[in-house]
Amino acid sequence: MKRIVFITWAEPGTYGRMRRSLLLASLLRREAEVSFAVRPRGKTLAFLIDGGFPHFLLDEGLPSADLYLVDLPRWEGELPGESLFVDVEGREGIKTLPPEEGGKFQVLFPRFRHFHLLEKEIREKGKKVLVALSTRCGPEEVEAAVERVLEEDLFPVLAPHFELSRPWLASLRKKHPRVRLVGPVQDLARVMWKADMALISGFLKPFEAASVGTPAVYWKEDRVSRSFENQGVGKIYRPGILRELYQRVGERREVSRRARGLVDALGLYRTYEFIRGLL
Repeated sequence: MKRIVFITWAEPGTYGRMRRSLLLASLLRREAEVSFAVRPRGKTLAFLIDGGFPHFLLDEGLPSADLYLVDLPRWEGELPGESLFVDVEGREGIKTLPPEEGGKFQVLFPRFRHFHLLEKEIREKGKKVLVALSTRCGPEEVEAAVERVLEEDLFPVLAPHFELSRPWLASLRKKHPRVRLVGPVQDLARVMWKADMALISGFLKPFEAASVGTPAVYWKEDRVSRSFENQGVGKIYRPGILRELYQRVGERREVSRRARGLVDALGLYRTYEFIRGLL
């Protein structure tokens, strides 16, 4: 039987990436023996134990394998020739999932496909704004995002990330009673689909919002947010943009239509088939 080794680990700011690797690994173990080469950071070992996957420590060297899957934002060391970057940026000389395909190879949880297939209602007076920032955003930045929503007379629905403590969330709720807290949840598919708009950051969330047709405003400008804005499926944040988008229901409906056409939430299965073809 073929052997696959994932090179990835979880630390603050990369938990979504680790969970994506585990989801893909769960499919691939139908085809091969799957293990992980990791560094014991953050919640890495807890995730692997819960998923039932064997692991090796990178300090001890890479185990032999037919294929190495690298799912990290960066990698400084040497890699075997039989390697594939799951992240679309990749590196020269190493196979990469087709970067020009964009969202077609973005791994999302299966429930996003479920909600992609449902009819998304764009309400004329819809004021619910999902606030979901990445774990790289600290408490002060999350509170600032919530306050921007409130200042524009909209209703923030906060999906807190791993690094926000319960006492801090309680104090935020006391300070801003109009904030609704959701979670913890396995994924944001349902709450993203029910939201009228989303104020988001992070590598995965723009793809998630697009797949369910929720008009998104991107808290930070980066490669993904610039690309999505250029394709008419979202806006990079500036003061007043949420209120403007709320008032333009026709534009929100068009953004929703374009977004669903861009990301169909089948990236998990396309990635799985692409990797199968390499074994």
